[in-house]
Parts: sequence; C-alpha cells; structure tokens
Amino acid sequence: MKRILPCFRLFAVVGIMAIGTLSAQHNPLKQGDWARVAWVSDGVYALKGSDLTSLGLGPGPWPTAQLGVYHNPTGLLPERNNAVRPNGLKSLPIRVDDGGDGQFGPTDVLYFYGQSPHVWNFNSTIGRYEHVQHIYSDTAFAFVTTTQGGARMGTATAVSGAVDRERSRTVAVAFHEREQRNLVGSGRQWFGELFDYSLVHPVALDLPPFDAQSNLQFQVRAAVRTTQFGPRFVFQTNGQELASAQANPISAVTGADVAAGISLGGTHQPGVAGVPSFTVALDRAGVSGAVAHLDWVRAEADVPLVQYQKPVWVRSSADSGKVVRYSVEQAAAGAVVWEVGHRGGRYVERPFVRVGSVLQFVIREDSARTHVVFSPNQAQVPVLRGRVENQNIRAFRGVDYLVVTHPNFRESADRLAAFHTEHSRYRTAVVEVQELYNEFSSGAQDLVAIRDFIKHLRDSSATLEDRPKYVVLFGDASYDYKNRVSSKQNFVPIYQSPASFSLYSSYCLDDFIGYLDANEGANFTSQTLDVGIGRLPVTTKAEAEAQVDKIVGYATDTTAYGPWRKRLLFVADDADASWESTFSAAQEVLANRVEADLPFFTINKIYTDAFLQQSSSGSQSYPAAREQLLRAFEQGNLVTSYLGHGGEVGWCSENLLQLGDVKAFKNGHKLPLVVTITCEFSRLDDPLRTSAGEVLLLNPNGGAIALLSTTRVVGAFEGAVMNDSIFSELFKREDNRYRTLGQIVRGAKNGVKSGDKMRFTLLGDPGLRLNVPRYGAVWDSVNGEALAAGVAPSDTLKALSDVEATGYVVGDLGQYLPNYSGVAYVELLDKKVQRSTLVNDDQGVAVPFLLQENAVYRGRVRVENGRFKIKFKVPLDIALNVGPGKLTAYVFNDTSDGIGSRTDVRIGGLRANAPVDNTGPTVSAYLNDTLFQNGGYTGTDPVGLARLYDPSGINAVGNGIGHDVLGALDGAWNEAVVLNGSYESDLDRFDRGTVRLPFFDLPEGPHTFSVRAWDAYNNPAVGSVDFVVVRGQLLQLDQLFLYPNPLASGPLTVAFSHNQDGQPLEVGASLHASDGRVLRTYDWVGTPSGNRTELLDWDLNADPGGPLVPGWYWVRLRVKNTQTGQRDVVGERLVLISN
Repeated sequence: MKRILPCFRLFAVVGIMAIGTLSAQHNPLKQGDWARVAWVSDGVYALKGSDLTSLGLGPGPWPTAQLGVYHNPTGLLPERNNAVRPNGLKSLPIRVDDGGDGQFGPTDVLYFYGQSPHVWNFNSTIGRYEHVQHIYSDTAFAFVTTTQGGARMGTATAVSGAVDRERSRTVAVAFHEREQRNLVGSGRQWFGELFDYSLVHPVALDLPPFDAQSNLQFQVRAAVRTTQFGPRFVFQTNGQELASAQANPISAVTGADVAAGISLGGTHQPGVAGVPSFTVALDRAGVSGAVAHLDWVRAEADVPLVQYQKPVWVRSSADSGKVVRYSVEQAAAGAVVWEVGHRGGRYVERPFVRVGSVLQFVIREDSARTHVVFSPNQAQVPVLRGRVENQNIRAFRGVDYLVVTHPNFRESADRLAAFHTEHSRYRTAVVEVQELYNEFSSGAQDLVAIRDFIKHLRDSSATLEDRPKYVVLFGDASYDYKNRVSSKQNFVPIYQSPASFSLYSSYCLDDFIGYLDANEGANFTSQTLDVGIGRLPVTTKAEAEAQVDKIVGYATDTTAYGPWRKRLLFVADDADASWESTFSAAQEVLANRVEADLPFFTINKIYTDAFLQQSSSGSQSYPAAREQLLRAFEQGNLVTSYLGHGGEVGWCSENLLQLGDVKAFKNGHKLPLVVTITCEFSRLDDPLRTSAGEVLLLNPNGGAIALLSTTRVVGAFEGAVMNDSIFSELFKREDNRYRTLGQIVRGAKNGVKSGDKMRFTLLGDPGLRLNVPRYGAVWDSVNGEALAAGVAPSDTLKALSDVEATGYVVGDLGQYLPNYSGVAYVELLDKKVQRSTLVNDDQGVAVPFLLQENAVYRGRVRVENGRFKIKFKVPLDIALNVGPGKLTAYVFNDTSDGIGSRTDVRIGGLRANAPVDNTGPTVSAYLNDTLFQNGGYTGTDPVGLARLYDPSGINAVGNGIGHDVLGALDGAWNEAVVLNGSYESDLDRFDRGTVRLPFFDLPEGPHTFSVRAWDAYNNPAVGSVDFVVVRGQLLQLDQLFLYPNPLASGPLTVAFSHNQDGQPLEVGASLHASDGRVLRTYDWVGTPSGNRTELLDWDLNADPGGPLVPGWYWVRLRVKNTQTGQRDVVGERLVLISN
C-alpha cells in the first residue's frame, strides 16, 4: 500500500457508482462479515483499517472493492402503513483512500456521511425546515462489511449553462430539546427545563454567527400549569422579548390534565453581527403556583456562508430551476463538497473551484438540496459497536406464532416456541428486537420496525393460512424508550400516545403492531387487529423461565384437572357514588347471560356491596368479601371478572384485593384468566413500579394465567362495553375448539369502536387456549326415570329422600365415549335464591341478584366404560319450596376432561316416613394434612382440614339457619367461616368427606382450629385441634398508602401495612422527584400497634423547600426493626395535580 495524505481524488464518475449493490428486496446481512458503528449527529465520519480490526472484522488488509457501509438515513419510520419507507438496508456511498493499491490496510481511511436520527425535512408548503425528533433513539447506526462491497461516492456532472444567481448565504437550522422528564409517566412527550424556582433559562442554539442582514425564524413549544389566566411564556434574546403566549388555565377541580401545551413563534432580525444568545422565561403575572416545562425550541436563520474551521451545511430550498453559484468564505485547505440530501438520499461529490480562500460550486435549484463543505481532517470517528452475526429474518414465511424477544430472554422464548410447535402444532419463529431493528430500522430502536416485520410476514404469505396469527412480546415495556429514569425496563417497546398531559387521555398500546392494513397506523379506534397480541412483561431471566413454566404447566399438567375449570367468578365494587350501583348491575346482567348460554358453568358472585361493610379509623373494608375472594383464587376458577374502581396496587378503595395478596397466591396451575374493568391495574409500562396485574401474572407460585386488563384510566360505561365484548368472544368455538386468548382479545377489540379499548391489553400468551373442558357429560336418569333433552324429569327430590342418578361422557361431536374411564365430580345445587346489595354507603340503589350456591350434594364417583352413577340422601335443610335445581358433572382422567349439567331437576318438599337418626357426625380436625399431631407447630399460613363422616351424609346445603358447616379459630364462633362450599365427599362415598379452611398470616403463639358440622338430619358435632404458629420470618412491608392520591390540595396522609405489630421501628420517609432527587424527608420512631401504621399528615407545600411542581413523584419508606436489625423498603407513586 502506498501512503498518501488524507484527501480525496476526483474520479470521472457521474451520479452514484455502485459496487456489489443489493436489490431493495435483498438483505445484505444474510452473508459475509459485518460490524456495526454508531453516531448521534449529522456529519462526515471516517473509519481506518485499524478501526475495522477493532470491530472484529479481522486483521486486514481487505480488498477495497469488498468494503461497504449500509444504512437508511430516514430517521423515525412512518407510522402509517401506506407511507413511503425504506425496504431493507441500502448501500451508503463511501469514499475510500487506500493509496491506489486496491488493498485497505490499517492506516487507510474510508469516509461516509452519517445522518442523525433526528432529521430536518423541508416543507415546501410553508417554505421552512421542520425537525422530526426520533422518539425511540438518539443514536443512528450503520453496518460495515469487508466482504460484500457497496456503493461508492460518485461525482456529479458539472451543471451546464450560464449562472443565473450568486449566493453567499445559507439557511442554518438548530433545535434545542432536553428530554429529562415525563409529566405523568405516560405518553411520548418529554420535557426539559423546569420553570419554578428559576423562571428564566438560557437556550443553547448551535447557530453560526449572524451578520447585519441575518434573519431568524423560531418556534417554541412548552407546557404550563396554571389554574388562572395571566401567566405567559416568553422567548427573548439579549433581554429583548421576541414573542410570548398566554397560557390557558387547566381545571383545578377535575385534575385531568397536569399542564396545557403552549406554542409561540415569530421572526427576528438582530441587525448586528455576532452570535446571539437566547433565553426562555415564565412570567407568572402574579399567579404564584404557575409552573412551566420547556419542550423544544426550533430555529432557522439566514447566515453568511463561512466555514469557520468546521463543516458547513449549504441548504437550498428554492425550486426555481435556476443555475446558482454558491461561494463559501474561509474554506479550509483540502475542503470538498458533498451533496447529502437530494431526492431521498442521493450522495455525490460536487465539482468546485477555489478563488483564494473562497470555495465555489454550481447547482441547479430544482428542489431542496443539502450540501456539506468539509475537509477530511474534520471527519469524526463513529462509535465502534462491534461485530454483527449474519441474519435473514426477511426470508421467514408461513409463521403462525411469532415471539419478539429481548436477547436477555432468548432461551426462554425459544423454549416457549418449541412448546407451541409440539403442543399447539404452530409454525413458530423467535426474533430478537435488535434483529428486527437491524433489518427494518437500520439498527436503531423503532417500534414501527416490529410492526413492519409483522406486516412483511403477512404481505409475503402465499395463502391466508400462512399469515401470522399470534405475536408474543417477550419482555417488559416502559414509557421511557431511552432509559432516562433509574429503572431500565424497556425490553420490548410499546406504543405511547402523543397525548402526554393526563392519565385520562394518554395510553400505551401493544395493538399498534397488529394494525396491518394499508390505510392503518393512525386513528386506532376505527382500525381492526389482524393478529392476536399478548405480552409477557418479564424483567429477569428467572421471571421469563417461570412464565414459560406456568404456560406449559397450565396447558399440560393433568394433575391440575379439577372442578375449578367449571367455575366462573364475577366480582363488583360497592357504590360510593349514586351511579356506581351499575357495577353490580352490569355484572349481574353479564353473569346471567353467560349462565343462560352456557349452563354447565358454575357461576359465583362476590358483589362487595352485598356484604356488611366495616369501618375503622376513617377507612372502610369488607373482610368477608375479601376473604371469600382470596379463597376463590386459592381454590381456582376458570375466569375471574372484576368491575369497579382500582389502581396499580389493587381493587376498590376498600382494599378488596391488595398487592400483598397477589404476591402471596399459591394456587399452582389452577390459574384463572382475569378480566379487570378498572383503572391502571395492569399499567405495565411504569419502570418505577410493577403493577398488581403484572405481579398477578408473574407470580411463579400461582396468580393468573393471563389478564385482559387495563393499563390506564378507563370510563365505567366504556369499560362495561369492553367487558361485554370480551365475554361475547370468550367461549366461542372454531373447529370444535374453544378460542385462543389471542383470538378472544382480537375479536373483542374489533367489536368495539370506543377509544377506551386502547387502554386494555392482553398480558399472557395469545396462542394459549383457556382450559375449558373439552368433552361433555350427559345425565340420562334420575331415580330410574330416563331423561330426555328439553324435558324436565317428573320426580321431585325431597328432603331425606334417597337419590340415584346416572350419566355418561360424550366427545366433541356429542358421541358416547364407551372407553372413557376416570372420575366424575358431581354437584347438585339447590334452587336459586334472591339476594340484594345493601347500599352500605347510602349511595345508589339496591341491586337484586340471584345466587345458586347451596349444595344439596357434592362428591366424586368413578367413571367406568364412559358411565357414572351417584347415590346420596337429600339433607333436611333444603328449601322446601319446589323449584329447579342444577345437577352438574365434571369428568376427568389423565388426558382429558368434560362438563355437563341439567338445570330442570326439581327439588323441594319433605319425604314422608323417613327413618329416624339422632346421632351427629364424626368430626376430626387437623392442620395441613391428616398426619398433623395435636399441639404441633405450623407456619403463619396453614390450612385447616377436617374429615367428616355420617351414615346419612353431611349437610352442606346452607339453607338452614345455624346449620352451616363452620370453621372457627380460637373459639370465635361469631367470626366463623362458612365451609359449605368447600365440602367434598370422598370418591364413591356420600357419607364421608373433607372440608378445608386456608388461614393467612396468623399471629405467633397457640391457637385452636374447630369445625362444627351437621348430618342430613341436622344432628351436630364439633371437632378441634390445637396448634402453635411460629413466624420465623423477616420484616416485611406489605403496602404504602397515600391518600388522597392524586393530591389536589391539603395534607397528604401517609400510612403503611406491615408484619411488625408491637416491634420497635425506625421509619424514614422521603419524597423523590421523577428523576430520583430527594425533595422532602421525615423520620419516625415508635412501636406500632397492629399491622397498619399511620405516620403523618404531610403538608408538602408547607415544607421549607417551597411548593412542589404539579406532576408525579415517588414516596419511599425505609423501615428498620431496631431490635432485630431487619430492614425493608416500600414505595408508591404520588400524583400532584394542584398546589
């Protein structure tokens, strides 16, 4: 190699000379050696041979003809599907100085032009340059190859004809934005300088020096928080006001918006030479609580063309067709001219002449063009990111089930895909996000790249069957794409709304990547999902492994077969306002519709307002409803639906379900699909907190298999409409199979046009099917009377009468399965009873509803040759009025299960001359299992267990006053738990069975568990067992309570729940800004009484630090047990909406 100076030699080439260029459909990364480089700003970049070695491309030298740089200089990809976009990586023209020997060695240099991810586009309509900020990435990337070749920088043909105009000026552009804070932790708008303690901030605009003729055009965007008219936002230079705008006040009552956007702009001609300085300011105009946040400042100036010892950009915006000669003063020795922005990224070297220190070149102004004048020694070195492995995801075809994963979770994603390949017979593919970015967005993070790949899969499908059906996003998301906040959880990005001032109007949306039609990509309320999308919001490899374990276990664990698969649970909040009676009313309508359409399901209802409310120290609770809900989760059900108020840490203001409950669930593979119509329960994109919905899914020991849940605030009416749409899709069948979760959510969302559908998401695997029993069970006789479909039996099942009923198992098409063997779980429910909500808070109206939960019989029998038979005695405590009961059978074996029911079995009356029985049942009580010894030790969460026996059977109906099966702790029969619903007869025995009562967080020390039971003749008996609870656990903080939250005015009440009753504690409370700065502190020392401690009423604005800026904050408690030295930390978000 010959050593030459780093300058350019002109080649006799016209236009662009491409060496080894690839077609638009070709993916260059599929073969050869590649590495990646990065940069952040527009400019010319240089790579030496030694840099290529550092990138991992070998020691060199390399044939010069095989060098190439590939990139797409388009900035942010367009969100509309029909907008023009690059189709694959393009070869970026480069200039190579190799000494002329055709070999590229360590000291040889190649040059290319790199465009920032934030781009300037000329708007010919308004005659100005517009700046497009890349919301996903501040870094641009290119791919360098030493084997595949690429385009070379050609030389433009000299412009012919006489020069029409002389120009020695250009348009300089500058943009100022500091993305430091997101006002509500939602949306894509980020703001910089805060105008509160300091009301004036300088703005650094990188503009070249002005002369007396220079003219400035500017535009400013900010957000202002004021509840009164008067405050102005001002743009000024050297103390001179250039423009201002008055802020619109926001409502201090609703608190919906934390600020209002404000824009101002104008022109300015300083009239003097030099570099002007600019400031922005907030004029409060006497409104002391007004605050502002600067969004950005855009400037465009007419300046003299001078190189100033650095590259200078020459922008021509005229479209006159005239021949124009540009003259650049103080051009550096060795300077050259590149055209870098003509008609979609043409790169050519422009001929020029020098007249002393003036460099001149000629162009024809037929469109907006950009040139850069620079010398080689002004070229920058890009960041060397390292080698890139070959990839070719564009070649994928016929993918049913796509997993888009962060590389941290690749192993788990592969395991999930392999499971579905074998179990679900899907054609699967796993793609890492960076692979998508490499081929579709030139290596930079861009959510549109994920959507474009999925659209590419669909558009390249040979048949409809080959189109993608399911997309799993494997990794958590964040509203912070660029990892500006402390917790970095942006593994797989999610769409963020442009609206960013309110939790009511903003939203995040995974559905964006599933809108694939040509005219889609905006106005999502009217668009239709083309694929089923679900997210697994994992943040660690352990969570990823646990999620796959849950999915595989749910789909394949035959030991988890059980009657929980036939139970549906409907939960409603109480009425704290008159309109909120609709929570219970809407759930009742929905539950009744489901039962009418699908009578084989058992419908359970927990309408909070139907339970007695308890009040203490300014708060209300429903302990009985809460306990029933927790037991329902532990026992398992197929679907749980909740309608009512809630938030990121639980359901309803009475803490019906709390974050600590969700973490503690241990229901194994008895996992429900949880449908929540509440606010923010599954706000998955908050990097500072894991929502209760996410915890419910991520709990490795139980929780939920999936959630159709809310990520933002939703309206009650719109939420109820969405709930109705979900249940309309939930149990549809296709090809004799129940739908997948992806089909359910896709159908539900496509059936709704409300904007609130964008605030619902599927957390879970969209390719998974609900564990609805596959087969059927048919009852064919009761007491010897043959049963026919649609014809009610003539016999009436009377109290103390003996009953015998038979049935059989049928397959998918209703055919009898004579080879089926297994177990049938049988339940006969007494007639429906009318109940009503209690209007605990004197708000709204009483809502009537129907319950059918009193079990006449509940037991298990064998299934042999596809048939089963039950025998039992009807307890005395049935309701004696005659009416229809419900006889259900759930059958299962090691490979399958089935379900069926009759809702026309008549129950009522009393058998005449029934045999006499005066002896009560045998009751034997234990803890956890029947091996437990009286007086033994247990942990804080034991399960009470009792074995019951009586020749006439056990009365678990629940109709008779005082005749319930009850479980009591420490003799507190007035607080006993009704165990009728947990009683289960032994296999093929109606006379003996078991009840269970889970306990939670029992205090240390001795206790007694007692069970009272009645036989069919209402003879009672009691059994008890003594036990000792040994806690032996670390200090644990359950939840931090902040109220009111959002806080409009007045003091903030701070309280926390814990397991340190009677323990000496030191508590440090701190208030943090969204960027982590500590703003307030408070210390407390004491010994709490009980498991909830109220620390203080904190007047945040009375603190010496001055009033706080509206926005969101973080309250953190650090708690230490001074006796044991144990420590724990808990935190909670606070939204301040007014000072």
